[in-house]
Amino acid sequence: FTRQVYFNVLADSVNYCRAEKGMELYCYCFMPNHVHFIFRSINKQPSELLRDFKRHDNFLTIAKKLISKCKDKKLKFIIAGEGPKRKSIEKQIIDLDLSQNVRMIGHIENVAEFLKAIDIFILPSDRNEGVPQSLIQALMMETNSVSTTAGSIEDLHYKNNFLISSPSITDIYKNIFDMISKKNIPIHNRNYILDNFSKTAITKRIISIYAKLINEKNT
Repeated sequence: FTRQVYFNVLADSVNYCRAEKGMELYCYCFMPNHVHFIFRSINKQPSELLRDFKRHDNFLTIAKKLISKCKDKKLKFIIAGEGPKRKSIEKQIIDLDLSQNVRMIGHIENVAEFLKAIDIFILPSDRNEGVPQSLIQALMMETNSVSTTAGSIEDLHYKNNFLISSPSITDIYKNIFDMISKKNIPIHNRNYILDNFSKTAITKRIISIYAKLINEKNT
């Protein structure tokens, strides 16, 4: 979180969780690259409270529509990562009759290898995103990517380096379909990500912030 807008997104997300999702927040601290919370969930599901913004449900709905539309293609969808929503996602996969087309592979160690192996990376989040590491990694690996405008994701968008839209199912579906049918292919720009969002670039920004704060205190 090296820009004020990122802090604003995070603050808005916390306020949303307090107002709509049963978060009782006792104290917090926003740091340049992580946050600290002491809170409880009135529903006794703290992990669920913080994870549902990834919108796996929308992802599966879009997958269903694409499979129906692109019957001439053998589409396969993969959900990587592990978490407390696994059982509910597995149930959605069964309910939508997607067991033959969607796989949940759990935690992966070699992220770069995984991102190079897939054809399209999809991030359907609808809120609570700063600048997501998963999308940064996909762009670094020059993987064709589709994302929403949630949070500060637009900061990563430069000269059509990935397809971006509102978080609506219709808009995400259209971008993915256009990519599959080769109507709109991103123009990869790894150097833009390296120059602005690599560890080196972020470290320089953080040092600059602290230097500014120190100078202001001394004057």
